[in-house]
Amino acid sequence: MTYRVIGPFDRYNYGDLLFSLIIKNKLDSIGADSEYYGLIHSDLSRYGAVKTLPISSFYKNTVDGDKVIIAGGESLCTSWADLYSYVNGFFDFIYGNRFSKYLDRRVGIFSYAARLLCRGRSKYPFAFSSEEISSTVSIRFNAVGGAALARWSDNKRKKFVDNISKSEVIGVRDHVTYTSIKSSFSELNVELVPDSAILMDQVFHHELEHRDVSRQYNLPPEYIFFQVGNEKYTDLDVIYAELKKLSELTGCMILLCAIGHALGHEDVKPLSYLYERAKKESRDDFYLISDTLNVFELMSVIKNSSLYIGTSLHGVITSMSFGVPHVALNKSIEKVAVYLKDWGVEGLNKQCNEDEISSHALDAISVSKKHILETVSLQKKVANDFIDRLLR
Repeated sequence: MTYRVIGPFDRYNYGDLLFSLIIKNKLDSIGADSEYYGLIHSDLSRYGAVKTLPISSFYKNTVDGDKVIIAGGESLCTSWADLYSYVNGFFDFIYGNRFSKYLDRRVGIFSYAARLLCRGRSKYPFAFSSEEISSTVSIRFNAVGGAALARWSDNKRKKFVDNISKSEVIGVRDHVTYTSIKSSFSELNVELVPDSAILMDQVFHHELEHRDVSRQYNLPPEYIFFQVGNEKYTDLDVIYAELKKLSELTGCMILLCAIGHALGHEDVKPLSYLYERAKKESRDDFYLISDTLNVFELMSVIKNSSLYIGTSLHGVITSMSFGVPHVALNKSIEKVAVYLKDWGVEGLNKQCNEDEISSHALDAISVSKKHILETVSLQKKVANDFIDRLLR
């Protein structure tokens, strides 16, 4: 028997790489055989990630009796087109506009094409039944998100839920996904559990022990980590003014550091603009790490910061895991909103607008590390217990 772990970890987006690493750590600890799959073959091991085989190999390699784990992320009902656009530049060029995405939502033409290109067998890449993959296997969902289900029609949602209803374990990470599934199939056993990335302080403490990224980049003892996704902002000039104000009020350097590098994420683009603004004003309180850090270096930089500000859900979860105060930027990012509602720390569980960055940041800094760690300690126990059951 082999554990077949599948998910969106074939592109460099910090959060997506974490799920497979945590599952791999747990599986290695019990001496289990495991293989890892994305849509495509990938080797991001230089960034600390697992290598992935393509989903076509997943179908070919999986045999009766295997255990399949959908490793996590907002991947429960994500389309073939959305996922493929993050790993194929030409497809992203064609699909990456509002009209194409609207057309795909209506008739599925781009998802059909992406599915053919990947030789996919199921309607959704990471939500399938044993029948769709032609093997009698045990399917387990690890703390996945699917907030979009709430916007689907009752009929469409019911068909989707019926298709995954024979899964052995279904863990979801937010109440919106949980309620959407239960409304279509009330008897289905669904568990509401924290994102497994909350365990990173426990799982990766050895990997972080000898990493001194602060010395490598000559970072000061206190700095504020800032990140923003390339499609997750409205006005960079407003953001710059707020960060400049925050630096002046706190005396802390603003560290601009990318978390998302995959197509459609590309944090370095807006961060470079902010840094150039600061250079034009001859400011020395903004610093840009333009290098592509590996997963553990990123983790270390956030862990050692005085405050995290950003649009990344897993930037927030990293901060929670290590007890770092945090500000979630952009109220329109639904997956962050629903996660914070369920698992956020009191005083840190609200998103802010761009013109509210400095005020929210000053409030966040007053929240102690002790309070954050006490709040998330129970979450870590729940997540650990769930993964233990997931792997049985």
